Amino acid sequence: MRNLLLISAIILSIAACQSSDPPPAAVTPDSETEVAGELEPAVAIGTVRVTASTLNVRGEPSTTAAIVATVRRNQRLDLLARDQGWSRVRISTGEAGWVASRYVREEKGCPPDREFSIAEAPMMRFSDSGARGVVSVEVSVDRGGKVTSTRLLSNETGDESLAFLAQEEIRNARFNPPIRNCQPRAFIYTHRRTF
Repeated sequence: MRNLLLISAIILSIAACQSSDPPPAAVTPDSETEVAGELEPAVAIGTVRVTASTLNVRGEPSTTAAIVATVRRNQRLDLLARDQGWSRVRISTGEAGWVASRYVREEKGCPPDREFSIAEAPMMRFSDSGARGVVSVEVSVDRGGKVTSTRLLSNETGDESLAFLAQEEIRNARFNPPIRNCQPRAFIYTHRRTF
């Protein structure tokens, strides 16, 4: 009898691990970009504001390099690196390039724009229900990264207790909110939980 209980507990543990969706990957840019033969982190180290009326963003740190984009006065750019009078920046389309440092001003205390990420993943719970499927929950998150409300979008399991469980799990998650123009923003996230 004791062995049967132990085997049942192991099977339930394995089934729970296989049925729960992992939290979505953080969308913040953390990959590496090859620049002039060297790998450079694509994570912003700050923010700069354009001071010239128009400014060319170039593919290389040179006035003869190809122009990849043009930016305008007061436009905010993510600062990726500095190199001998040039600043490597990322524009709003996600493209990176070089601008002459004398035509941009670094903004102190302004964090670079970023996408949201999960700071504290929801704690997945076990369920005795034999129902299987995906529960989708719309999650409203405030500027501080706290979940303020949830709304059930769909429940393929047909079991209301699993829909309730999915909503309870995500309410305990914490997020790093997206930042736009130096300000954290509230956002809506869709959580999918597989049972």
